Amino acid sequence: MVTYKTEEERVKQIQDFFSDYKYSILITLFIFGVSLGSYFFLQNFFEQKTIEASTLYNSYLEGSSENLDKLRNDFPRSGYTHLALLKESTELLRENKKDEALQVLNNLKISTDGIFGNSIMNKLARINIARIHLSTKNYSQAVEILEKYSNDSDPFMHELKADALKGMGNIELAKEQYQAAISGYSDESLKRIVMLKLSNVEI
Repeated sequence: MVTYKTEEERVKQIQDFFSDYKYSILITLFIFGVSLGSYFFLQNFFEQKTIEASTLYNSYLEGSSENLDKLRNDFPRSGYTHLALLKESTELLRENKKDEALQVLNNLKISTDGIFGNSIMNKLARINIARIHLSTKNYSQAVEILEKYSNDSDPFMHELKADALKGMGNIELAKEQYQAAISGYSDESLKRIVMLKLSNVEI
C-alpha cells in the first residue's frame, strides 16, 4: 500500500495523474457529452414525430383522408400509420373492395415485418389477408400467409389454418388444426363452433 508523508505529495500525485492522462480524460468527457446530447436530441426528435403522427391520425379519423397519405409517406413505421391502414382496409372490405383491401393489408404486413416490426399489427394484417383469401377461395395463399404461426398457441390461428387446409382438400391436416383449436379455446361456444366444423370434415 502506498503512503504519503505530506499533503503536498498527495496533491502532486493527483496532478501527475491528470497530466499523464489528460487527453484520455478529455476524450472520455467529450464522448460522454456527445452521447448524452445525442440521446436527448433523439428522444425529443422521436417525441415530436410521435406527436405529429398522432395529430395526422386524429385528423384522419375525423374524415381528413389526405392525412392518410401523409402518414404513409412521412411515418411509414409509426403505430398510428398501422392503425390507419387497418381502418382503411376495414372500410374497403365494407364496400366489398377486396383487391384494394388486400393491397393495403399487404403494405401493412410488409411495414410491420421483421425484428423491429410490430408483431401485433403484423398478425392482424396476416389474419385479415387470410380471411380475404378464404372468401375468394385462394386457400393455398391463406395457408402460406399463416405459415409463420404454425407453432402458435393461438387457437384462432389453428382454426383459420384448418379452414384453408379443408378448402385445399388436406383433410387430415385440417382435422389436426381443428383439434388444436378445440384444445386451445377456453370459451365453450367457440369450442362448439370448431367441433361442428370438425364433424363436417369427418362426414
